[in-house]
Amino acid sequence: MLKRRLFTSLISSTPFRNAATVQTNQRSCSTIIGSTIQQSIFAQHRELGWFSGHHILRAYSLLSLNDLRDNKGARKPNTRKGRGIGSGKGKTAGRGHKGQKARGTMKFGFEGGQTPLRRRLPKRGFNNPFSLTFQPIGLGKVAKLINAGKIDSSELITMKTLKWENKLEMVSD
Repeated sequence: MLKRRLFTSLISSTPFRNAATVQTNQRSCSTIIGSTIQQSIFAQHRELGWFSGHHILRAYSLLSLNDLRDNKGARKPNTRKGRGIGSGKGKTAGRGHKGQKARGTMKFGFEGGQTPLRRRLPKRGFNNPFSLTFQPIGLGKVAKLINAGKIDSSELITMKTLKWENKLEMVSD
């Protein structure tokens, strides 16, 4: 539910006084001047012609994140289980009588004796201890090697030539 505050303030001053009097009331967003007192003061000041540049009627709509609320019934409160038979969920607390699920919790992935999913799925592939992972190299690094004169740019540049020149290291896992 959206709680919205609308403050109406009537800032008025008499020609005989320099001090301004401010009247502020909290009203719903549908009425700007809600009370009959404010309406009568507004009417008197309008008749006397006291509303000039600094005599204004202001309406502030203060809406912020802390004013946002859910509608009534949007969120159902959690039922407190095991708090006596009067609550409707006392004694066994909706778990029924006896059995594994009534007494405690089962380990994660347990399917009641059936072969669990993690064991039903096949294992694929193997870990190759001799696999080689190459270090990635960018064009900027190749350009620096060419500018330094370590690689001849007229020849074809391959991974083999980079390795022979000891410019690129192989990293094994």
